[in-house]
Amino acid sequence: MQVIHVLLYTIENTTFNGS
Repeated sequence: MQVIHVLLYTIENTTFNGS
């Protein structure tokens, strides 16, 4: 499934942006 991949990508992207 690609849902997990998208979720992880979004979380990492948000974390990088927040940091």
